[in-house]
Formats: sequence, structure tokens, C-alpha cells
Amino acid sequence: AINSYNGTVPFKNFVYKVAQNAVYSEIKRSQSGKNRAMYNYISFSENTEIIFKKIKSLLGEKKPEDARDVIRNNYPENENSLYKDFFSAYIEGKVGNFYVAEKYFMQIAKDHPDFWPAIFFYAVLLKEFSRDEEAKVLFTRCATLIDTYEKSGSSHLDFIADNLSVAYLYIMCLKFSN
Repeated sequence: AINSYNGTVPFKNFVYKVAQNAVYSEIKRSQSGKNRAMYNYISFSENTEIIFKKIKSLLGEKKPEDARDVIRNNYPENENSLYKDFFSAYIEGKVGNFYVAEKYFMQIAKDHPDFWPAIFFYAVLLKEFSRDEEAKVLFTRCATLIDTYEKSGSSHLDFIADNLSVAYLYIMCLKFSN
């Protein structure tokens, strides 16, 4: 269990292990009219899971460029997709390109404000940079989102990594928001 954040590598590893399984719904964004974003919620697909497993495998083999190619080969350049951005943020965070990861997470937080997994990992990223006040705001936001999500009976974003549950992440958000 994590009792306090002290900037150690195990905390980073924990965060990215959680991210590995944080992908259980697909939100695709299409453009219409005057570039106004419209969000079409579609269900998690096996293809998404296969793509993510391939990305994780390639990162495990220390092949980040190949992992990026998986995204390029599965998501057209002009396609806006939550998963495309989430996978990109995941890869960049995993290989230590934290500023690039932050850019992706920031965009996801703007375009998909209810996608709490990205909000959670964005908060953790800020915590890594000792940007505690910004992280607290996001942890607080994430706790609210998870609470609403759980009360609604939703399960489309449920995931378990290393015996962790959404409820445990909620507790972490509360802890880090204080």
C-alpha cells in the first residue's frame, strides 16, 4: 500500500500499471458543422484491447517507437479518438517524456472532462513534478468523478490492476487531494 508519495520509482511503476488496464470504453470524437466536437460513445472493443496489449508488450521490450507505430497504424492521422490520445499519453509517460504526456492528458481533460482515468493519471503526473497544488485540484476533481461514476452504477470504465479497484483509486484521490 502507498502511505505517502515520496517520488520513488515504485510509485511511478504503480501508476503506469494502473494505466495499463484503465481502458474499458471508447469515446470517439467526430467533427461536424464549424469544427464543433460531437462525442459518440461506443463500447470497448476487442480491437482496442489488442492494440493496448501490443503497446504494453512493445514497451516491455523497450521499443517505444514501435509502440507509437501501433497507434499510427490503427488510428488515422486525422481521427480524433480518446484512446489514441490516452495510449499516446501512456507511452510518453512510460518512456519518461512527461511534458509530452502532460500535453496529451491536458487535452483529454479538456475534451473528455468526465474520463476520470486520464484525470487521475494527469494528477499523478503533476504530483511527480511536485506541482502539488495543481495535482490536488485534479485529484479532487477525479474523486468527484469517480464518486458520481460509482453512484450511477456505471461499469464501462471499471478495471482492476494488481488487485486494485476503482474504490481504491477513489481513496487515493481523496488522500492526495488533502
